[in-house]
Amino acid sequence: ALSKMAKILKCVAFPLYSAVNVVGNLLKLIKEPYDLQSKIRWMQVTIVNETELRLVFDDTTYEFHGGRFWTSPKNVPANSESAFSVCNKKMGVGVDGRVVYRLVGAEQSVNIIVSYVNKFFGNIELTARFEGEVEGHDATLKINGKETKVAISCAPGCEGKITIFYETEEPPKEANSHL
Repeated sequence: ALSKMAKILKCVAFPLYSAVNVVGNLLKLIKEPYDLQSKIRWMQVTIVNETELRLVFDDTTYEFHGGRFWTSPKNVPANSESAFSVCNKKMGVGVDGRVVYRLVGAEQSVNIIVSYVNKFFGNIELTARFEGEVEGHDATLKINGKETKVAISCAPGCEGKITIFYETEEPPKEANSHL
């Protein structure tokens, strides 16, 4: 009776073991890609901070309309840069959302809103603007009691770049004495 039971178990166990092995190998083949660029839709956004102010990522106010973080945003210290990336592995769906950084070091309460879009159809978009006591792409902020112009520039693309910098006036041009 025992050898009959062993034959039955052998007949059932081997195909079951083979099926589990096949499924395991298939899962290895279809697992999520390990690099960002192999995703169907992706963006990497580099925040370049050329000011003495700090940018603090507000992890309570980010929004996703499509996609997810591949690498999460981080705080951006003064005179440095940091990057975050978003992706989506679903066909027909892109990445779309926004993140918020708090500007620390100015006397006003100011946020920088970063919006990104890489939909399945359409253009890649990357925008940034001030929001709070000042609005827009450039602002006069009070820093250490002094009014200072700060601006934001955006370079959209799958590897987009946002730069926060001090805006300076054009130096006066020298008069042409020979005219």
